[in-house]
Amino acid sequence: MRGQWFIDGTWQPLEEEESNLIEQEHLNCFRGQQMQENFDIEVSKSIDGKDAVHSFKLSRNHVDWHSVDEVYLYSDATTSKIARTVTQKLGFSKVSSSGTRLHRGYVEEATLEDKPSQTTHIVFVVHGIGQKMDQGRIIKNTAMMREAARKIEERHFSNHETHVEFLPVEWRSKLTLDG
Repeated sequence: MRGQWFIDGTWQPLEEEESNLIEQEHLNCFRGQQMQENFDIEVSKSIDGKDAVHSFKLSRNHVDWHSVDEVYLYSDATTSKIARTVTQKLGFSKVSSSGTRLHRGYVEEATLEDKPSQTTHIVFVVHGIGQKMDQGRIIKNTAMMREAARKIEERHFSNHETHVEFLPVEWRSKLTLDG
């Protein structure tokens, strides 16, 4: 299962159960509408009088949609409600006082054909002894090699459904295995 809804800033995925409920509600309300910054839609007033196109109640939270791509998660814990009420009375908006913006992880729905190509080769990228003072660079170098290989694959092997995977090996790090 790939991530569907992510928390702004950290890009941590929401719990799968909540994410699935939010995704289903999102599709029910916005299926076929484009995600963009300027979304023209009749804005309705939610129960608390703030601009929201749609609201959805979860077990411990609720979600407000201000547009197809402007979605906020609010805690329904008593302390959060009190803090939200106080900050709103001071003139702050609901969004700025306690809302956590959510991002949808993808624009298009997945199809059965959406799957990564089969990995046919694995290349272990190992740094030399000269990298003592430059820790972590092997990961960056591997990412650069991976990107260069992807470009070559696209240019010369676009009709193949296989690819090479590059894995960095930082041998100065302690190796921990399952067990």
